[in-house]
Formats: sequence, C-alpha cells, structure tokens
Amino acid sequence: MQDDITNKVLLELMQSIKISLDSDIKGIKGDIIGIKEDITGIKEDIKGVKKDMKTGFEEAALHRKALQEDLEATIGMQAVHQKKLAKISVPAGRSP
Repeated sequence: MQDDITNKVLLELMQSIKISLDSDIKGIKGDIIGIKEDITGIKEDIKGVKKDMKTGFEEAALHRKALQEDLEATIGMQAVHQKKLAKISVPAGRSP
C-alpha cells in the first residue's frame, strides 16, 4: 500500500513537473520566434544603412569632384590675376 501511495505521489509530481516544463518550453519557443523577428528587423536595418552609406559615399565623391574643379578654376583665375597685377605693378623704390 505504501508503494502505491509513493508511486501515486511520484506520478503526480512528475506530471506537475511535465506541465511546468511544457509551459517553459512554450514560452521559450515564443521567445525564439520574437528573437527571429528581431534578427529579421536588424537585417533590414543593416540593408538600409548599407544603402545610405553607398548613397553618402557617392554624394561625397560628387562633392569632392566639384570642390576639386572649383579649386582648379580658382588657381587658374589667380594665375591670370597675378599676371595682370605684375603688368600694372610699380617696382619697389619707384613712384608712379
């Protein structure tokens, strides 16, 4: 009779542990689904950042090219103005 009671108590304990474990497993599965969704969102964010970076680098290259062209034009104009200034300049020690 004691063995029957012990077996019944052990069976009830094991059943309650199983129910608890099943509940924990269900919760963990839900967490995993949430994590997978988070990872998918992060991957999409990374794609967006990559696209933004590519666009930014392309815009920076165009800006750098425009600055270089402006610098070259400024240097060319400076050379022209330097020549004009040299023609109209009065040497040191001489008055006009």
